[in-house]
Amino acid sequence: MNIIISNLAETMSVTMPKTRQITAGGENESKTVTTTSGRIVDEMIGFRQNITAYWEWVPADVMADLCAMLRMGTMFKITYPDPAGMLTKVFRVKYPAPGIFRYKNGAPIWCNISLVMSASEVE
Repeated sequence: MNIIISNLAETMSVTMPKTRQITAGGENESKTVTTTSGRIVDEMIGFRQNITAYWEWVPADVMADLCAMLRMGTMFKITYPDPAGMLTKVFRVKYPAPGIFRYKNGAPIWCNISLVMSASEVE
């Protein structure tokens, strides 16, 4: 299953190759409030999902398309594999961390790529 990254208008998209690994996690979002009595209360707002995807290699043309699209904004629709099936949600996407550029069977590729995505809304 491949991760598909689209702009919010869905006029552009990049289909990534199969991932080596996907790590799904998240963090609790909370707001710290000081009451009039001076007590500090941590008010739970919700859970923000984070996904980190890793690729052993990504073709150079796919990487170029991804980087060009990511320069246009920070919020994207991500279609990703989930135990419940393929899901599509809006995520903030950090610029990828490319590893080494090389050639594989004459084709230009980037090796050891990671991409961090954080849900735009809390659940």
